[in-house]
Amino acid sequence: MSNNSNLNNESPNSRASGPSPGKKKHNMEGVVSLELTYRFMADLKKNKQKREAFSMIDLLNTQLTNTRIKQIERIEQTLICQCTEICSRYGNIPIDEMYTFGTQTFTLALFRRELVNNNIEVDKPLTKFDEEEVASHEIVRCSPDVTVANKGENFDDLNKRQQQRRLALIKKRSQKSLTFLSEYQLSPKAIVMTSPIGKECRVCYDTDSQKLMKSDNLRSVVGIMDRFCISEAAYHEIAQLYPNLPRTHSVINTRREMTATFNIERVPGDVNGARISFRCELHKKLQDVLKENPQQNKVMVQLSVDGTHVSRISSYVVFSFRLVDMSDSHATDDIKTLAILNCREDYIKLKTSLQPLFEEINSVIEDGHVNIDDKTVAVKIVFCADMKMILTILGLGGVSCNHACAWCLMHRGDRHNMAHPLDYFNSDDMKRNWRQITDHAVQCEFGVQHTPLLKIEVEDFILDELHLLLRITDLLEKNLIDEVKTRDEEERTTSREKPTHMDKLVEAIKSCGVSFSFWEEKETRKLKWTSLTGQEKRKLLAKLPHKLQGKLKPNTEEKVLSLWSLLYEIHSKITSLGDVDAEEVFHLSRSWVQTFLSLDKHLPGYSEKNITPYVHCMVYHVPFMIRKFGTLRSFSCQAFEKRNDVIKKIHQRKSNKWDPTVEALQICKRMEESSKSKRDKRQYTKRKPEYWNEEIRLNRQAKRAKLDRINSQPVEAVELDSMSRPELRDYIRGKGVRTKANSQEYLLKLAKGLDT
Repeated sequence: MSNNSNLNNESPNSRASGPSPGKKKHNMEGVVSLELTYRFMADLKKNKQKREAFSMIDLLNTQLTNTRIKQIERIEQTLICQCTEICSRYGNIPIDEMYTFGTQTFTLALFRRELVNNNIEVDKPLTKFDEEEVASHEIVRCSPDVTVANKGENFDDLNKRQQQRRLALIKKRSQKSLTFLSEYQLSPKAIVMTSPIGKECRVCYDTDSQKLMKSDNLRSVVGIMDRFCISEAAYHEIAQLYPNLPRTHSVINTRREMTATFNIERVPGDVNGARISFRCELHKKLQDVLKENPQQNKVMVQLSVDGTHVSRISSYVVFSFRLVDMSDSHATDDIKTLAILNCREDYIKLKTSLQPLFEEINSVIEDGHVNIDDKTVAVKIVFCADMKMILTILGLGGVSCNHACAWCLMHRGDRHNMAHPLDYFNSDDMKRNWRQITDHAVQCEFGVQHTPLLKIEVEDFILDELHLLLRITDLLEKNLIDEVKTRDEEERTTSREKPTHMDKLVEAIKSCGVSFSFWEEKETRKLKWTSLTGQEKRKLLAKLPHKLQGKLKPNTEEKVLSLWSLLYEIHSKITSLGDVDAEEVFHLSRSWVQTFLSLDKHLPGYSEKNITPYVHCMVYHVPFMIRKFGTLRSFSCQAFEKRNDVIKKIHQRKSNKWDPTVEALQICKRMEESSKSKRDKRQYTKRKPEYWNEEIRLNRQAKRAKLDRINSQPVEAVELDSMSRPELRDYIRGKGVRTKANSQEYLLKLAKGLDT
């Protein structure tokens, strides 16, 4: 509604139907009449009593269809007086006369300027008040306070204290206007307004909700800055461009408050590192689990330690844990980082630096449970990592030792023997256990050099399926590249044509949707090639055998390609989410090794010495892990590897290098805390499977081919004869040669010599 009109105490004559003597014609033409029945006016009064925030004009406007009445004080008072009088007369009317009394009408006289649409005639007489129209035309108004003088001040021109007072006044008056929400069992939480310059102003009715909302938003901002390595200076510049963002000092204070809650301690010894309590972190994690599922009384905790190169001269060892989820979830948000060390993967350094952490974990293992708010939760701890770290934690030597298997006493000379049954290396005489390893450490027998760091039984050590895939496919890749390299060298000595076997192999690998190239080191003259990720390895196992048909030696091609196909089948069964048959995995793995060894007579790289501990574990120990724990996909270290990538990025882009491990652990803990308030990502449905399976790969391949063609085009020859002396001098300087000569002929001759 518009503001009040100044009528100068002038009222229209509702009885006149035309111009009367003594009045001007244009005044009478500006008068209209609106007829209201007594019954309608009585219902209007009742609705006014139910909706105190509404004026009589607001309620009357909900019944009009063609026009609306402006907020005029004269009309408001007339309606109030007339409706009050009619309601009082209703109480004295006999019942048999009520209908006749209710059909009587009252004529409300209005000026046309008091209507919003003054060119439209007023509606027909209003006989019955429709309450549903009021519900469908809820009008929320904050009527101007007549006691407050309107100075015409802009909200943005007020100082901060005056703005707070203005917002408090708006909050008080808007609460009254929003009382109608209670009829729908709703309550307002906040209103958001925008000033003329675009500044967002918020009024919250619930103070606790306001503080909580602000805290969650700031924590989310801190988490985003940590996750994407955004500096304070960069955020400050963005906040200056967009005033609606939280101020930089608020974000910094929130980050300090979050960091202050973490009880991070430095590790003992001479290693730069930081750690946090395992019991405290496990307690927090289990509290969140019990909130979602109060009936949970048993959990399985997966520990993992992994080393990662963060720079050319620095390596980190990251100790983490997570609760095992039998689904296919591998989110880094589920990872809880316990310690970060700036050292290599060494038993002595780990034992010295992480001794307090190992004591905490061993105490939980001995207890077998933790108490969470008067509730006992059974805890089962397992350890999953690559072969090197498992051997280190158990106190064994490296993979080159005679007894390099962490689960049995097998000698390296018997590693290739596939005649043993499945239970042979898992019998009581051959398998290892924690007490046996402790006894062997005293005598340094069977490859044991130190006592185990964790009191976890050997059968609860699980080999990571990701590293199992990487290390075995590395062996197949090397043998494949060595084969085509040897064929190229043989053809280079017997034929004048350029050999193309290596180029065909690279082309076949790239056609699988994998970026791949090879090069030769300048110092060692050794052939190197691209290191592929786990996802890229899976692509090669699935697609490469079909791409290499007819491109290898005819007498061995079938067996070589069958190794790739069979390994893909084995890995698919190991990581399947359904039920896995351990006996089937054993027979497939043993068949794979037999096929591998049968190529020894024809190709190098397939001999008995190339049967690594990973291959032995795939045949004889992975089936037992499947029997006990089910699919190895649930214990994959893929999420831990992702966390290592995040820590590497933190070291390179976020750390000040003064105290890098403490800073990295603080950032990891802040990211874990802020993940609770992280937004839910939109679920994208791939409606065109053919595009995502094939077309997108072909499009990207075409783009790469186009760039290769552009880069391979010859550079246009430089016309040296048309150059001036300054241009020739700049050209020669660009070639790395400095000269003081000033002769045109000498400079031209020198430039042509450099060009050739």
